[in-house]
Amino acid sequence: MAPNAVSGGMAPMRNREEWLAETMLELADTLVPGFEPLPYWLGVAGRFAELTNTSVRLNATADQGTETVVACTDERLEAAALGEVLVAEGPGADCELTGDPVVDVRLDSAAESWPQLAPAALALGFRVMHAFPLRLRETSLGSVTLLGAAPDRLSEGNFRLTRSLADVATISMLQRRAVVSLTETSGQLQHALGSRVVIEQAKGLISSKLEISMEEAFKLLRSYARGRNRKLTAVAERLVDRSMTVAELLPLPAQAKPQPHGGRKPSAG
Repeated sequence: MAPNAVSGGMAPMRNREEWLAETMLELADTLVPGFEPLPYWLGVAGRFAELTNTSVRLNATADQGTETVVACTDERLEAAALGEVLVAEGPGADCELTGDPVVDVRLDSAAESWPQLAPAALALGFRVMHAFPLRLRETSLGSVTLLGAAPDRLSEGNFRLTRSLADVATISMLQRRAVVSLTETSGQLQHALGSRVVIEQAKGLISSKLEISMEEAFKLLRSYARGRNRKLTAVAERLVDRSMTVAELLPLPAQAKPQPHGGRKPSAG
C-alpha cells in the first residue's frame, strides 16, 4: 500500500544526496573480511531510523539462513513481550507473507486487525507503523518495522527511498550468501582435486616399486586403508611424503607350519 500524502520527511541530516550515497555504499558492502550479520543489520536499521525519524525493529535471517537476527534502534522495541507479538502479528508479519510494504497504519484504529500489537505499541507511545519486506522475488530474509511517535504519514519520496534501502540490503546480503556458498564449493572441489592428485601419485609410486599395474596398485592401497580403518587420502599422503614405505602395504607372509622331524610324514603304524 503506497502512501497517499506527501507530508512528513526524513530526520534532519547534513545533505540528502551525500547521505543517500553513503548509505547505499554501506548497505552494499557485504563482502568485507570479518563480516558479521548483526552489526550489518544494526547499521541498516539505523539508516531506516535516520531516514524516517522512527523507531525501527528489523528481523532477518543470518548469514546462511540458520538463525534470526533482531536489530532495534529503540530499547522499547527490545522487550521480549513486544518482540514476540511483532513476530506473530502486525505489518511486519503481513509484508513478509505478501512481499508488499504496509505503511501509514494508525495504531488507534488497528486493534481489530492486531489485537495484541496495537495496544502494546500505543502503551509505549507509538502512534503509527510502517513495514517493508526484505525480499527478492521468492526469497524472503525478513522485514523491517518502523514505529512513529507522531501519526505522520510517509512522504512519497521517503516511501520510495525506504523501499529502495530494503531492496539494496536484501540484494547485498543474498549476493554475499552466493559468494560464500561459491567459495565453500570451490574449496570442497579443490580439496577433492588435491586428494585425487595425491592418490594418483601414490598409485604411481606403488606401481613403479612393485612392478604392478595401476589398477593393482590402487587395490593394494585401498585394501591397506580399509584394513586399518584409515582414510585412503591419508595413507596416500604418507606414501608420497615418504613417511611410510611401499613395503608396508604388503600383507605379512603366512607363518610356515612346523614340519615333523626329518621333513617326512610319519609312516602309518
